[in-house]
Parts: sequence; C-alpha cells; structure tokens
Amino acid sequence: MGTRGTPQGAVLSPLLFNLAMLHLPAQLKDIDDVRHALYADDITIWATEGNLGHMEEHLQAAAQVVDRYADHCGLECAPGKSQFVHLRASLKDNTNIHLSLASGPIHEAKEIRILGLFIHHQRRVDTTLAKIRMIGDQVGRMVRRVSNKRGGLRSKDAVRLAHAFVTSRILYSVPYLRLRKHDEDRLEVILRKIMKRALDLPITTSNGRLLALGVVNTFQELKETHLVNQCTRLAQTRSGQQLLARLRIQHDFHLQERVRVPELWRRAIRVRPLPTNMGREDHSGRRQARAEALERHYGNKHGVYYVDVAGPNRGGWYTAAVIHQGAQVDGLTFRAPGTTQAEEVAIALAASDSKSKYIITDSRGACRNYMVGWVTPLAEQILRNCSRDLDPTPRCIVWTPGHQGLQGNEAADAAARALTYRAPLLTPEDLEPQGGILLTFKDITTYYKDSHRRYPAPVKGLGKANERVLLRLYTNTMLCPAVMKHFNPTITGRCQHCGEVADTYHIVWACQKNSALIPHPNPTREDWEAALLGCSDLQAQKALVKRARLAASTNGVPD
Repeated sequence: MGTRGTPQGAVLSPLLFNLAMLHLPAQLKDIDDVRHALYADDITIWATEGNLGHMEEHLQAAAQVVDRYADHCGLECAPGKSQFVHLRASLKDNTNIHLSLASGPIHEAKEIRILGLFIHHQRRVDTTLAKIRMIGDQVGRMVRRVSNKRGGLRSKDAVRLAHAFVTSRILYSVPYLRLRKHDEDRLEVILRKIMKRALDLPITTSNGRLLALGVVNTFQELKETHLVNQCTRLAQTRSGQQLLARLRIQHDFHLQERVRVPELWRRAIRVRPLPTNMGREDHSGRRQARAEALERHYGNKHGVYYVDVAGPNRGGWYTAAVIHQGAQVDGLTFRAPGTTQAEEVAIALAASDSKSKYIITDSRGACRNYMVGWVTPLAEQILRNCSRDLDPTPRCIVWTPGHQGLQGNEAADAAARALTYRAPLLTPEDLEPQGGILLTFKDITTYYKDSHRRYPAPVKGLGKANERVLLRLYTNTMLCPAVMKHFNPTITGRCQHCGEVADTYHIVWACQKNSALIPHPNPTREDWEAALLGCSDLQAQKALVKRARLAASTNGVPD
C-alpha cells in the first residue's frame, strides 16, 4: 500500500502485529549496545554507545535481524518507509554510516517521525512547533465559531477544549526535545493565545492578569508536571522502574522504601475511585455533601471500619486507631516516614480484622498507593501475617473528607490522638493528610494555578454573559470610551458626565456625576482593585457586573 493515507489497522490490527512480533525483542536483546522499541508495525532501533563503526555494525546487525524475522512471518520491511537519522556531535562532523535491508539501502533522512515525535538531525524543533502553532490557530477559530459573548460554549468548556487539542499535543512530545529559550517563548505564545481565545479575552490582554485568573499554567509548569507524572506512572511497575534506573532518574515516589502488596491482597483489596475537586478551601460544599452521603450509605452497614492516625511525635512516632461500630477495636504505635505511610499501616490494621468489609480513611495518598499496589514495609508485613492461614476476603477502601462530621472518622481521629502522649489539638492546616509530595498531573497544575490566582473565580450561576464581563473587569479589557476612540475618531475618550478620561476604572468606580450609579466617596485605584479581589460570592459578582454594564451603557458603550 502507499506511504500515506493508510489508516491504522487497515492492513493488520495492532494486536495481531504485536502477536507476530512477540519473539523479536528477545533476538534484538542479544545485540550489544542497541536499544529497540516496538509498536505494531513500527520498529525503532537506536544506538548511542561506542565509536561510529561500532554503532554502524550493530545497527546493521539489528536491521538484518528484523528483516529476517519479518520474512519468517510472511511480511516485508517497506523500503520506502524505512529510514534513519544520524545525530552528529557537531555541525563540522561529516562522517557517514550506511545501512541496508535485503530489499535495498536504507535512506538517511534529515528528520524522521516516530509515533508523532519528530527527530531532526540537528535536534531542531521547527517542524514540531509549526504543527503545534497551526493546531492552535485552528482550535482558536473553532472556539470562536461555537461561542459568542451571549451564548454557546462556556469559558470553562472552551478551556477544556483547548487542553484536549492543544495542551495535550504539546505535552505529547515537546517535553522530551531539546528546546532553546526562544523555542520555549514560542510555546508560551501559543498557549497564551489559545487560552485568551477560550476565555473570550482580547489577544492584547496582560499576561500577568491572565495568570492572576488562576485558570492557566505556563509551559514550564506544564512540562515539569508532565515529566513528574510520567515518572510516577513508570515508578509503579517493575519495567518502568528498570527504565528509570537505566536513565538514571531518581523519582520522589520511591525515595521512601516501598514494597509490593502481597498478591492475595492485591486481588482482595478494591479502592473506590477518588472524587476530584475536593479542596478544603474551594470545595467545602462538595466535601460536606460527600461526608453526608457516606454517613447515609455506610452508617448502618456491618463490617464498616474507620481508621485514622495521629502524630508524628518526637522521633517520628505515629499512633493508629481502628473504629468499628463506635468502639476502638485496634491500635498501634509505630514509626513511619510520613503521614501517608502511617495511614497505609492503619488501613492494613483494619484489613487484618476478619470482619472488615469496608475501610474508610481520609488519606488520598494512602488510597492511591493501595490502588497501585505499593505500600510501606510495615503495612505489607501486617497484611502478609494475617493471610497465612486462609485467603483474605474482599475489602473495599473508601475515601472520606477529613473532619466533615462523619461520626466514624471523628471517632477514629479522637481515638488516635488519645493514644498519643499529650496529643496537641490539630490546627485547620493539619486536619487532613495531604501526602506531602505532589505527584499527579492534576495536583501539581492545581497547585501552580492557585499560587498564581489573585482574583476570585466566577461563581456558579453567574451566567455566560455576566461571566465574560467579570473576566474583562479582572483583566482590565472591558470596552470603554478611552479604548473606543482608537477605532472611532468621533469618540473623544472622555466621560460623558464629567469630562475625565473614561477608562474602565473611571466609568465603573470613580465617576461622581453619573446619576445612574451610586457614587463612591473619595475613590482610589486601590479601592477599585480591592473590590475586584473581594467579590468572591454570587451576590457581589452580580452587583459588580450590573454596575459595570450600567456604567458602560450610560457612556455610549455598546453591549
């Protein structure tokens, strides 16, 4: 078939290709200093060690192995698609290597594409950035077609669309390429442009105020988050750990000693999916609703165990308590590296009770670790010791928001603190274990967004048109006579009521002669900024937007 336009799976499905290539990795592994990667009919071979002749010899041997194996399977390496790229140490290096298959020589290309990753012989990223810029422009035009200032796609949905089509494309390959400073700047421009389109803001919006909205991340933040998230996923499997070790990457997930959950318990323990958007400050209503739902669902069930820990005390000692039907049934004092590891031990204590069916904890980190099957050695030892005589019965681990009034969770917290020596009362910051190191994509990006945020997010129920006005007030991009005069020479840019310069601050906040508005005595720009920073509830946001709309209409600004 041709080299273009052949859909994936049109010849053979990827599954059949993988079955056919099942024994090829073992043959390639016998060739020294050559690495390989297989995905269906794409076979990638590379060498980075030894002198040039050594690499040429071993790459040729690997190519012959692949060619013979394909012939044995009744397949053939396509000479038109087979190519290689030579990454030279310097621009002055003019050495060459020659590789061939039985069907003919392999063409040396200046740039090759491997599963969507473009590798240039001089390590340039121009092709990748050009494609990303084209996609960003296309998505920006698409957002404008499906949304306007009164209806259509809401800004949060448009942001999700931008992440799905643009951010994901950037993170697919760019973090692994060698970028120069101006390459990173080009990516920042692409990201900011599509986010401004998604939020329906002018392209000239201040980048600082855009970040202050708390809804976007910089490229450096996204790159860091993606790499940490990928390393976390690799660290959860043995093959991934071997890859990290070969690349000499030490990841925070395995800085503390961890062991696999015993196989019998891995099949027995099930972790309920962790709900998102459960921050203590921004989502108190969702947290309270979940706690009430858990109380209704598990309050009268048999086999429900609640666990919690207190500490650390001097020397890194923690105490764990297990509560069943309002009474403490187990407890333990032990050392642990952190709160998450201590919660893992508490869950293991509850699971070791033969009557337990549901284990409720307020540690998201412990839930994640049981989900992937890596826990602290003490937790693994407890589970292993209690399953010597017979196989464990199924257990379900459920996460609850900490200190939201769930009776069992409150009792477990009180019992754990009672076991410690003069346990201090917890401060609001200590109420819920946070797991210390942020490892997931959502946790890290949310942390950075919150660190940038200065202005309150639009409250649910504000409406699309009002939300658009509020965001333009935050970013100082609301249309006003001072801006309109640059497009219409008949407009003076002065306030129609007092003759002052009619910028957004003046017409909305400072004008004393607009009879349609209640004037503010002694207005200052500091008071105006404080009003923007303080409108965090629906009533305040509606009042501010209403005042801005009224001020604009009385100054001849079109809606």
